[in-house]
Amino acid sequence: MLLLLLLVNSVMDLLSFVESVRVAVELLFCWFVSLAFLMPVDSLCFGEDIFGCSFSSVFIIIIIIIIIIIIIIIIIIIIIIVIIIIIIIIIIIIIIIIIIIIIIIIIITIIFIIIIGIIIIIIIIIIIIIIIIIIIIIIIIIIIIIMIIIIIIIIIIIIIIIIIIITIIIIISDSQWIKTYALSIGAGSKVYQSFKKIGSPSTWKVDKCNGNFCPNFFRHPILDFWKHLPIDE
Repeated sequence: MLLLLLLVNSVMDLLSFVESVRVAVELLFCWFVSLAFLMPVDSLCFGEDIFGCSFSSVFIIIIIIIIIIIIIIIIIIIIIIVIIIIIIIIIIIIIIIIIIIIIIIIIITIIFIIIIGIIIIIIIIIIIIIIIIIIIIIIIIIIIIIMIIIIIIIIIIIIIIIIIIITIIIIISDSQWIKTYALSIGAGSKVYQSFKKIGSPSTWKVDKCNGNFCPNFFRHPILDFWKHLPIDE
């Protein structure tokens, strides 16, 4: 029981550390975005709710684009690898067929010269044709199996992409749940306290944010999606 409690405690500490790093990285990202738009930091990342800065539309779009690019690259690499494998298999099979044909021709010549005659030559030629047909059928079956595997992999990757996009949409639509979860495990609390007072109170005004005080940048057209995040008076 003690070992189990220690394990649970370690896992919680690890989650807290990862969440703290995430908050710090997202705050740094907001600073870069503020530089890109030539806007002051407190116009993008306000201090009273550090998690409000964590799910800006720009950040989410960049994450989605990066994920899609990575998945496309993985699909291309898998297809290239499969094509290379198919080519190698075909080359090996062709070499084997050529060797078999040469050996059979030598055997046929020796038998023809020494013992049998035209009848055995015809029989051997028929056998060679049957062997070649069987090998061709095997090659076709292998190619079909490989193509089925490729299709299954692509379907799985598409399903993963859909799951990721749905998850991101759920996260965007329920950011208050994420904030509650992050605060419940104590993650990023020091960062939250350190940057709690970013921004000037003189820039605040009373707005229709559930009757609370809100910074005037809530009216910015780019950041209008933040207007549902109230700041306590």
